[in-house]
Amino acid sequence: MIKRKWSILFLLGLSFASVCQAGDDIDALYSRIAQKDIQALNELKALAKDNNAQALAELGFIYEYGVSVSVDIPQAIKYYEQACDLDGDYGCFNAAYFYEYGIGTQKDITQAKTLAKQLREKINLSNINLDKKVSERIIGSVYSNKLEAYRDLSFRPHFIQG
Repeated sequence: MIKRKWSILFLLGLSFASVCQAGDDIDALYSRIAQKDIQALNELKALAKDNNAQALAELGFIYEYGVSVSVDIPQAIKYYEQACDLDGDYGCFNAAYFYEYGIGTQKDITQAKTLAKQLREKINLSNINLDKKVSERIIGSVYSNKLEAYRDLSFRPHFIQG
């Protein structure tokens, strides 16, 4: 049981680490974008054009939540999918979510499963002793919390209020 708990903590740590991987430059750009600095948004888009998975995932987040731009879920999905294709596990996770629930796109369980499979391959769950059902339960819990944040804005942290 303890081994399973450590495995779960490790998996969550990997997820957190992938979000934190964004370089200091991207973090600084995000801070400027949140202050409505259009030049910073253009710089982030330039990094994305150079196939920077972190920049693409950050743009997905920006368009998903409308951080200094209008909310544009289809655009967010495109950025998340591009990040996923470039080994950005955060992008896979979020793109799969939108397809699974049909938010901003046609509901497509097959595409959601394909992206979830890519995610599992990227974070290589075989290195940790975690049952597939447990990992699916964790992901399902995160997805349901995210869905609740869409339904009730009071669940959203203040930094993504736009």
